[in-house]
Amino acid sequence: MDKKKTKVNKNFTKLTHKGISLIVLIVTIIVIIILAAVIILTINQNNPLNSAKEAVFREDINNFETELEIYKANMKYKDENPEELNANKETIPGIQEVITSMSNKYAKVLEVRNGKLVYIGKDKEGYRLAYKIGILPEDELVDDEIMEELQPFITEWTVEAGDSITLPLVDHSYVKYDFKVNYGDGTGEYKVTSANDCDKTHVYENTGSYQVTITGKCSEFMFSKDSTSKDKITKIVQWGNVFRDSFWNGVDFLNCTNLTGTIPEPSLNTFKSLTSLTNLFKGCEKLQSEIPDKLLYNCSKVKSVANLFAYSSITGEIPENLFAKCPNITSFSSAFEGCTGIVGKIPEGLFMKNVNAIYFEKVFFNCTGLTGSIPRRLFINNTKVKSFYRTFEYCCGLTGNIPEELFVNCQEVENFNGTFAYCTELTGNIPEKLFANCPEVITFERLFCKCENLTGNIPENLFRNNTKVKSFSTTFSDCCGLTGNIPEKLFTNCQEVENFNGTFRFCTNITGIYINLFDNNIKANSFYCTFYHCYKLGGEAPELWKRDNIGDSRFCFASDYKLSNYNDIPDSWKR
Repeated sequence: MDKKKTKVNKNFTKLTHKGISLIVLIVTIIVIIILAAVIILTINQNNPLNSAKEAVFREDINNFETELEIYKANMKYKDENPEELNANKETIPGIQEVITSMSNKYAKVLEVRNGKLVYIGKDKEGYRLAYKIGILPEDELVDDEIMEELQPFITEWTVEAGDSITLPLVDHSYVKYDFKVNYGDGTGEYKVTSANDCDKTHVYENTGSYQVTITGKCSEFMFSKDSTSKDKITKIVQWGNVFRDSFWNGVDFLNCTNLTGTIPEPSLNTFKSLTSLTNLFKGCEKLQSEIPDKLLYNCSKVKSVANLFAYSSITGEIPENLFAKCPNITSFSSAFEGCTGIVGKIPEGLFMKNVNAIYFEKVFFNCTGLTGSIPRRLFINNTKVKSFYRTFEYCCGLTGNIPEELFVNCQEVENFNGTFAYCTELTGNIPEKLFANCPEVITFERLFCKCENLTGNIPENLFRNNTKVKSFSTTFSDCCGLTGNIPEKLFTNCQEVENFNGTFRFCTNITGIYINLFDNNIKANSFYCTFYHCYKLGGEAPELWKRDNIGDSRFCFASDYKLSNYNDIPDSWKR
């Protein structure tokens, strides 16, 4: 009897354990279902399109793209270019004919651009999903009014324990600040309303890299004005939309030598209010990034991109449309100066839209990685330019001939100092009409200095229309590939010239000179090294030593032993 009770108790215990396990299992399943529901609810709250709508949208897009490919294949069969296909609800054929099954609900928000299906609507749900699956137009910036998460300005800073960083704010009555900053170390948000606000400086307890997030109005953020923490900023994570609401607005990372990573693409309103991008990445020697195609796509107020990338480590080719949306830029000076990592050709349309440009000084100076010929229409629309000072100097990778029409519409230019200096691989003859439409030029100093592969004779009418020139100092210096006689009338119309220092220095293959070469240049008073080491120079030297207004004349005819009147030249003009 006791054995039977014991057996019954054991069975009851087993059943009890099974019951408890079953209850636990049921409870666990219920908890999982609840958690799943919470997760799904959270996802649906974060993603306005629920999964059903998203699935339908994706399927429709896939169907439309499939039909579009069939249509494009038919175009190819007819020897038409599918990449030229552009269609919307107003075109003939309409977009419904191009994509035959497209329903009316999509006809107003989808287009075909350059053979690709794109979403052009502004519905928040549709736009976000179009962004997610990659069918927003390639030639537009992402709308940060719809994608609010793109609005904060986020940077990365790397510090040691106990280090502080100071945001580079500008103290000026016209500059406004009203933003919140989170320094990324868990200490919360701080309100900053002026450049003197104590919360623009923050101390970190621990070593590390921290993301600093700014939300609000931060009109100017310029390390050129406050370089206190320039070595601690290490990355731009997101541009945001904070540089606004001031009389003027600007941003730069001048000499931020530890800035690394890639340059992020801005959103629609990032640079919309900016008036200056001077020094944007100048001296950022570790910024080994390509230039985003749309970096300056909405910069209609910007007037200066001087030193934009100067002496930075940017790489790759220059996007052809980089400045296409910046019609008010007046200064491109030194924009790419010293950017030896830039490669490829100079895009012919690079400055096509910049009709207000005035200064191209040193814009490509020392860009040794640039290759190919100088585009003949590079400055075709830049009719207001005043200066091409050292524009291509040291671009030793540029090849081919100098285009005769390069400056055809640049009628206000005053300065051609060093424009092609040290472009050692430029070849061919100097175009006779290169400066024919540039009557305001004051200086041609160092113009072709060290262009040793330019060949042929110097054109007699090269400076015919440049009547205001004051200096030809070292204009053809070291052009050892030039041959023939120096044209007798080369400087005839240049009666304002004062300086001929080193004009033909080391032109070792020029063979002739005329005694009347400088007859009309009565104001010229400096001939230092004018024909220095022109070993093959023959003919009768101009009797310049008989003038009473000459200043420095040393080495004017040094080593020019073939001149017929060499013995008549005073020693002071030879040594």
